[in-house]
Amino acid sequence: MKSSIYNAFIKKDLKTVFGDKIIFLPMIIIPVIFCLLLPVGLLIGINFIPEKISDSDFDQLPLPPEIMLLGEKEKILYTSLNILFPSLFLLIPVLTASIIAGTGFVGEKENKTIESILYSPVSISEIFNAKILSAFIPSFLITVFAFLMFLFVMLIGINLSGINLPFPVLKWSLLTLWVSPSVSLLSIFVMVIISASAKTYQQAQQRIIFIILPLLFLIIGQLSGIFILNSLLLFIIGLAIFITDFFLLKMSVKNFIPEKLIT
Repeated sequence: MKSSIYNAFIKKDLKTVFGDKIIFLPMIIIPVIFCLLLPVGLLIGINFIPEKISDSDFDQLPLPPEIMLLGEKEKILYTSLNILFPSLFLLIPVLTASIIAGTGFVGEKENKTIESILYSPVSISEIFNAKILSAFIPSFLITVFAFLMFLFVMLIGINLSGINLPFPVLKWSLLTLWVSPSVSLLSIFVMVIISASAKTYQQAQQRIIFIILPLLFLIIGQLSGIFILNSLLLFIIGLAIFITDFFLLKMSVKNFIPEKLIT
């Protein structure tokens, strides 16, 4: 019974998302830019860079000693794979999850359709769970697809360029299968909490910037040498976010009541 209820809500929310180009297109464009266009541009661009550059800015970065001994192409590719792209990649689960959740929660409220859902025979907890799943599942699948696209492009590009630099599989696996789901849930729960006070979908989306800002800190922190985003740190970050998700879940449940959502 519950599975049929969940399926009905998931289909309804996805139909709304994929039926609106303004909502749907950003979910496609963002992964294509971050996981296809930027990597292709990088791989093409590094072929025009000389092997050695005197007084290179990369000599000032906190790169591992074995990487510092390599050429400029390897340094640029290493920095991109380990510092730049991981932080940009996390924008995909954040934005896709917040877009779908915003449509499912705030969008229903804005369009005055939330009342009929809340007062249906389905329990509030079942509606809440279905809405969470309808945002999380597509976000996770899009993130995994984006990673596979990025992996394919980078592996082909590295081989064609003749660059001797291994792809950080463990790091990116943790990023995709551990950190990204935690970030997706974080975005969804934040959107649920926001939906209690936000009047419009645009208003809710503006507040999601508070999740995006820490991702920019990941880039700045690594480039400045404050920390290195290795596999252990990724695991710790994912664990910390999952713990945060647990408390946000409790807050979300308290906010997901008819009195707050209808007003």
